[in-house]
Amino acid sequence: MRILVILLSVFFLFRCSSDDANNSSDDEVYLEIARNRIIDGDWIATFFLDNSQNRTLEFEEYSFNFHNDKSIEITYDLNNYVGSWNVFVVDEKLKFHMMIDVPDINILYELNENWEVQYILEDRIVIKKSELVDSKILHFSKN
Repeated sequence: MRILVILLSVFFLFRCSSDDANNSSDDEVYLEIARNRIIDGDWIATFFLDNSQNRTLEFEEYSFNFHNDKSIEITYDLNNYVGSWNVFVVDEKLKFHMMIDVPDINILYELNENWEVQYILEDRIVIKKSELVDSKILHFSKN
């Protein structure tokens, strides 16, 4: 019994003194899971709400492939587009960044944002951007 009390005391002592370290390692584990889910397969945009306007149909023919080297390959008809992506933690929130190499007149330019991740499942990614003048919600589903 005495050994159990000592072990628990030591555990709580280290737990309390290393909260920042634990949060950092928890973030890294969560980031690794998110990255692995994102790079696993082709994705399609199944919902895109831009300032209360449903623009999903504009993206229905695009296929997104997120690579392990944090590059994006997007296919539409016979056209291919490239860019980069990343996930990271800011203020304890998981963020998803995309930067697609297209001119600002291309519809894909609308996705060049720092998004807040709502959730990442094995077959669905839901991200949003909420600001006073700009609000967007984007859903990706596994193709």
